[in-house]
Amino acid sequence: SNNEGEIQVNISKIADNTVDLSIYDNGIGINKDIIKNKTFGFGLSLVEIMVQQIEGQIKFENLNGTKVTIIFPLI
Repeated sequence: SNNEGEIQVNISKIADNTVDLSIYDNGIGINKDIIKNKTFGFGLSLVEIMVQQIEGQIKFENLNGTKVTIIFPLI
């Protein structure tokens, strides 16, 4: 069996002043209750605070792993 993990990081400009940053891994995925209830640990809480500071939006998905998408304006 292949136990190697994979991480993908994609960044693209989706509008004149808007950026889409997506981070994906093929691990076990984030617990759906964590996403639904926003019961983040310290690390994800820091990420959420930083996204708020740059006036962005964050989205978590389970796609045969975890995908985190952050959309934010260029300042």
